[in-house]
Amino acid sequence: MTKLSHNLGMKVFACFLAILSVLAMIASGFCAYYANEYNFYSGQATPYHKTASCQKISYQYAAELIDQLNSGTWGDWESEAFAAENTNYRCVIVTEFGDILLDNMTDNETVVLVSEDQFVLYTDSGILDSVKSEWPNVSATAEASTTAEDGTDSINVVVESYIKEPPTVADDYWNTFWFHQTLYDIHSMLLPILLASALIFAAALIYLLCAAGHRAGKEEIIPNLQDKIPLDLYLGIVGFISVTIGLLLLDGNSFSHIEAVIMGVAGILTLSILALATILTCATRIKLGRYFYQNTITYKLFHFGWKLFAAVFSTLLDALKALPSTWKVAVVWLVISSVYVGGGFGAVLLSVVLLFVFCTMAAQMQQLKEGGEALAKGNLNNKIDTKRMFPMFRKHGENLNSISNGFSIALDQKMKSERLKTELITNVSHDIKTPLTSIINYVDLLKKENLEGQAAEYIEVLDRQSRRLKKLTEDLVEASKASTGNLKVNLVPTDMGELVAQAVAEYEEKLEKAKLEVVINGSKTPVFAMVDGNLTWRVFSNLLSNACKYSQTGTRVYIDIKEESPFVTVSMKNISKDALNIPAEELMERFVRGDSSRHTEGSGLGLNIAQSLVGLQKGNFTLEIEGDLFKAYIKFPAAEPPVPHEEEKIETTEE
Repeated sequence: MTKLSHNLGMKVFACFLAILSVLAMIASGFCAYYANEYNFYSGQATPYHKTASCQKISYQYAAELIDQLNSGTWGDWESEAFAAENTNYRCVIVTEFGDILLDNMTDNETVVLVSEDQFVLYTDSGILDSVKSEWPNVSATAEASTTAEDGTDSINVVVESYIKEPPTVADDYWNTFWFHQTLYDIHSMLLPILLASALIFAAALIYLLCAAGHRAGKEEIIPNLQDKIPLDLYLGIVGFISVTIGLLLLDGNSFSHIEAVIMGVAGILTLSILALATILTCATRIKLGRYFYQNTITYKLFHFGWKLFAAVFSTLLDALKALPSTWKVAVVWLVISSVYVGGGFGAVLLSVVLLFVFCTMAAQMQQLKEGGEALAKGNLNNKIDTKRMFPMFRKHGENLNSISNGFSIALDQKMKSERLKTELITNVSHDIKTPLTSIINYVDLLKKENLEGQAAEYIEVLDRQSRRLKKLTEDLVEASKASTGNLKVNLVPTDMGELVAQAVAEYEEKLEKAKLEVVINGSKTPVFAMVDGNLTWRVFSNLLSNACKYSQTGTRVYIDIKEESPFVTVSMKNISKDALNIPAEELMERFVRGDSSRHTEGSGLGLNIAQSLVGLQKGNFTLEIEGDLFKAYIKFPAAEPPVPHEEEKIETTEE
């Protein structure tokens, strides 16, 4: 179901209602103002002839009449504009001596005095000579006339303005009189109309504000054509039109003319439409978020200026960072600019631009150099920012980034392959365990049958090889777990000397059989490291097992324990009975032995497992080979001795 705020018909109706209610508010408010001026609400209504509009029109008529008399066009005035049948205006012109010069009064009509206005009448207009026979005192008036500053004779007259009551002729009085009477008839309804139109406008405006930017069938806010105009330009255009219309309305004639009324209504209607459109476009822009201020010419100019400033600043900063390259460019620039610096402002400006371009190029070359060096060191996460680079440098930077991405993809594929290989080894090892266990059990059963001769020898071979296969399978599973981190690690402060002594004691019988003597150095003073005792014991076990298998008979195995803050180092050294013709790094790879021709018992996984177990404990495992001397170094983070429990403290005190 389409939302009400998305309905186009409702929006058009609400706009029409809002504009109509605005016009009603303005009209009712305007009328209420004049109704109050006319004292309609106080019960003492001002009659029409005492209103400012009536007095203004009367003065205009009087002034127009005096102008005609002074200009000599008074001869037929009674048959034209001031004739009784053509106007509601009645007047009597009286001199300062009491002589009545002219009047347009008629019999049998009711008139009301509106105003008495003083004017100057020039005697050379001929009017005094014209009426001399009808008014006896006119000669005395003419003789007593004064001389004006410009040399012409003049007299002061009073124009008594009257209006026929009620007005019956459609002249300038008629519109204002009709307004006055109509206003009196409806003045009691003006305030309710004002309140009702205000409520209707508020409801329509709230709906339009909610519906602004919504379209039928779409949830997001969509700007229309006027919303895409930059806001400051839009407001400037609306403001210019509004000010122009306002000045025209203020400069227009009074509402005594129907043309002025029509112009006023049209102007107010236009202003209302512009105001409503401005409010709605602002509402839509606010709903669009940052679009409200981003879609302005001011913001775009400021943003452009800021980007230009940032680009210049960034370029200068890059140039400073790339000083090893840019100082050479600066020297070259100084040499070149010194040649044509006398060429005026244009040459200086060109010199500065060239310096900026050259420094930018040098900084970008320095970026490419640093990116290549980082890539060569194996930092595949390093990316070169090519946004502001020149095209020829940008292409090279993108190529370096592509190489980095290619290396990362290859590394990910290699890691994936390693994980798949580890999972395969684990799964196959588990699958082998079940039949292998059955073989070992049946071999044990055959050994209990007390077979003799060749059969007994065959059983011994089967027993030895099956147990070797079992050990290889267990080593594979252990190597898989260690490399993938699927072992639980519990790091606690541990005395490394005690742990080494326990491992040596465990292998005492095998060491004696191999005729090896173990020498432990540095175990007298307790040295603690953060290790997992079980995992570390397995590391020492693997190293001692290798020593028993591959050390020269009758030699010594040296184990040194040292605290080198912030690490504890345990080293094991022994002399190989076979030549070590392989690099130390390859010895820690899976299924690799010290001598490629060696066929003795062993899986080639011991050192790899040891390295993985040490890594799980946040340690470091390294090998060194000097001739036949084999060295293994293990580093663990050093730790403080553990604090004894309260019970242990109490027992110690009692003893």
